[in-house]
Amino acid sequence: MLNNGAIAWKSRRQPTVALSTMESEYMALTDATKELKWVRTLLAELGYSNSKSDEPTDLFSDNQGAIALAKNPVSHSL
Repeated sequence: MLNNGAIAWKSRRQPTVALSTMESEYMALTDATKELKWVRTLLAELGYSNSKSDEPTDLFSDNQGAIALAKNPVSHSL
């Protein structure tokens, strides 16, 4: 949201097959995170700044399995 209006919205089929609802939600969160990072970079390049521009952006999910996977550091080890 920017100035109380949605600036990005997408609805499409996922290009890969998920084996579970949790996996599907996690892939959707990953795509949303990539788009969120792109939009923030674009806004910074366009010179948009406010007091919240340095704060993290909230990304919401209602799937408890995807949330648990995202919080698990073992899933993200290098």
